[in-house]
Parts: sequence; C-alpha cells; structure tokens
Amino acid sequence: VHKVFPCGLAAQEGTIQKGDEVLSINGLTLRGAKHMDATAVLRQARNQNLAVVVICKRTDEEGKGGGNGRGEEVSVPTGEQEAPMSIDVEKGAGGIGFSLEGGRGSIQGDRPLVINRIFKGGAAEQSGLRCGDELLQVMGVSLHDMTRFEAWNMIKALPEGSVTLVIRRAQVAKE
Repeated sequence: VHKVFPCGLAAQEGTIQKGDEVLSINGLTLRGAKHMDATAVLRQARNQNLAVVVICKRTDEEGKGGGNGRGEEVSVPTGEQEAPMSIDVEKGAGGIGFSLEGGRGSIQGDRPLVINRIFKGGAAEQSGLRCGDELLQVMGVSLHDMTRFEAWNMIKALPEGSVTLVIRRAQVAKE
C-alpha cells in the first residue's frame, strides 16, 4: 500500500495502512502480481458492495524492502471476562474514534466485534475505551450477529452527540 486516501473507504474502515502488503482481494492472490495486474483486481473489487482484502501488516522497523510482516490478527488480552459495562461516548464530526476487528464472517471466522485501534485524541480515547474491548451493543442495539462492515455502517450513521456503548473488557491475566 503506497497511500491510503484520507476520504476513501480504506481510511474510514481504519485497518489498512501505508506500507501494508495486500496479499489477496476477494480470493484472488496478489503474491508476485505485477502492479498493473494488482490494480486491475482492485478496480474490479470497486464494482462490488463488499470486498475481502487480506493484508500483511508491516512494522516500522521492517521498512520498505523487508519480507517479514506480521499477520493481521489482532491479539486480545487473555483472562477472565468482566461483566458488561456501559460507556457514553460523545460522537463528533470525526466519528467515535476507533476501528473494529472480527464480527460475523470475518477472515478468522465468526468472532466477537473487538476494538482493535483507538485514534489519538478521539472520543473513544477520551471516554476510556481500550483496544481489546468487545463491543456488545450500540444505543441498545445488539451487535451479536453483525459483520464488522454492518456495525461500522450503523455507528457511522448515528448523529453527532452522546452514544451509549455496552462493552465487555477482558481482564489481563495476573502473574
């Protein structure tokens, strides 16, 4: 990924970052593909409502030429689950300030929707949300059987103002 356009879907979704390697789009592998062929596959995906993109994350130290990426799997703290708790977040023009991982039909299978990134200075950070928090409900609506895309669209459609989230926080195992 050379650039993520600020107003594009990839930026809004929040998972794909500059420097990531795109491994496949909708099941078509891009390993060893020429740039022209990869962009043709990408253009084809734009005509569909939903595209499945598999990426390999890069760390800052790996730079441009390194082949050692870390997988796009988000690690969630292990341990006992706490009881669900309600958190009010003030949604502004910039949204709520987090991205999600998991959901029904995710790359790793049906999994809970989990906050995988908190944006600096955003409403989520200010309200005390953490990476690894499982998102259970938004404004009284259960996210149990939603895809990440469905949940993201629902949150995006909410008006600015107070948004009530129900989360479950994983307790970090004590050693």
